[in-house]
Amino acid sequence: MEKLQKLTKTDFEDFKKECQQWIDKLGLYDWNVKYEFKQIKNVSGRCVASYVASTAIIILSPDFIDCPITDKKTHIEETALHEVLELVLFPLTILVEDRSYDEGEVTNQTHRIIQRLMKFLK
Repeated sequence: MEKLQKLTKTDFEDFKKECQQWIDKLGLYDWNVKYEFKQIKNVSGRCVASYVASTAIIILSPDFIDCPITDKKTHIEETALHEVLELVLFPLTILVEDRSYDEGEVTNQTHRIIQRLMKFLK
């Protein structure tokens, strides 16, 4: 049976380390990333970013649903990876949401993402 547990400050430190490992692997050095450990509703984490300022806040919620499928360590690792990948895709997301983008900018951002992934996958 699933039950709600709370993540600790130690878990948050592990989360930040896991995020930083993915940031390093994916070469996201053009982003200034900060972290927060605070309550957010209905999700484990969130990435809030500014395209213009190249800043991001990656948030981890202290709530954790303990279930047989996902243990705490896996939960932290998967949430960290998910939020960092949100950051990887953020430039495309913002362009599409803005709807004032031009085709060349979408193509440029697509190729930046491809280059990051190619470096990582080699």
